[in-house]
Amino acid sequence: MKKNGKSGNRFAGVVGGAGCALISLGFFYVLGCASTSQVRIDTEPRGAAVAVDGKQIGRAPVMTPVSNFIGGHEATVTADDGSSQTFALTKGVKGVNIALGLLLNPFALLWCYGPEENQFFTLGGASGGAGAGSRPAARQSNPANSSLDGALSKIVDALIADLSKNSTIAVLSVSTRDRETGAYIMDELEYQLVDARQFKMVDRKTVDAIRQEQDFQTSGDVDDKSAVSIGKMLGAGIVITGTLTTRGNAQRLSLKALDVKTAQIITMVREEF
Repeated sequence: MKKNGKSGNRFAGVVGGAGCALISLGFFYVLGCASTSQVRIDTEPRGAAVAVDGKQIGRAPVMTPVSNFIGGHEATVTADDGSSQTFALTKGVKGVNIALGLLLNPFALLWCYGPEENQFFTLGGASGGAGAGSRPAARQSNPANSSLDGALSKIVDALIADLSKNSTIAVLSVSTRDRETGAYIMDELEYQLVDARQFKMVDRKTVDAIRQEQDFQTSGDVDDKSAVSIGKMLGAGIVITGTLTTRGNAQRLSLKALDVKTAQIITMVREEF
């Protein structure tokens, strides 16, 4: 009986020790999850040197862990011409940390209000965190296209949300009154989709070569059948076409994404400005 009692005590001790170890691991795991956020910092102009809280972290766009602990953080952005500005990182509520704190570890509540995961800063202009899922409006600021840039940025955000990651995409055409505006929209659209780093983009030279071979105008209307056919030649899984129309003082930019295999419309997005 004594042997059984001692064995039971040893077993209970082992189980108790394992339980304490698991609790300790859980404690540090919760703190580890709650203590930092992976923050992506982008700038205009692109490639500016970025320092967070005085520590150089690289050139934009750049990812870095930033503490969620109580208090603010600053990013110093320096362009190639030597001009620099310091911005406060935009903060947001960390819902996961609140849940962890309420359920598992109250200390996680100390990290419940940290930096947003996406921050975008413009030297010489307004600054601020872009917020989850949002992006800079344009690669090169052009006052004449400011409204168009804003509409295009919203459309790209919607496309990114609707299109499958790792898809091979070809931007085929945007029907406009003038080729220059159509080319500008296509260039910005292609740039922002590349910048999202979620898709494989068909190179513009390849698109132009097929376009010339097929006598296909990027600034003119193209029906879905022709778009799908050209998409197959390009090896794309998705093709994008669009139109820019004018009614009075308002303009509407509409973009359509087609599945090359099924010829079905994946999504259509439009914005007025």
